[in-house]
Amino acid sequence: TLFLSIELGKAITELNNATMEGDANRANYYTKITNVFTDQLNESNPILTEISDAMTKEGRARERYYDSASSSNGEEDREYWKKQMDLWCAEKQAGNEKLMMCSDKYKEIMKKLREEGY
Repeated sequence: TLFLSIELGKAITELNNATMEGDANRANYYTKITNVFTDQLNESNPILTEISDAMTKEGRARERYYDSASSSNGEEDREYWKKQMDLWCAEKQAGNEKLMMCSDKYKEIMKKLREEGY
């Protein structure tokens, strides 16, 4: 999101410059660019949260997995926490795949906008 935020800031600056210079075509173009970056941020943020949550849960499951070696139900606990680690790892991977699809979607939108130009 840092990259997107930087790009959004640049687009907003260009939009403001075009507006101040009275260049309606350029202002329209940068309005579209600004909207695309904003939409991408809005769509990717929940996905990033999903990934972060899955990473946190995977880490907690890993800690419990290692801690379970010394518990009285060691083997049962280790098996349970191993399954939990695998579950959250899969959730994290699914989130990464969703994020890549989101990124590809907006790359294509931006490509078309840039090809159209002002």
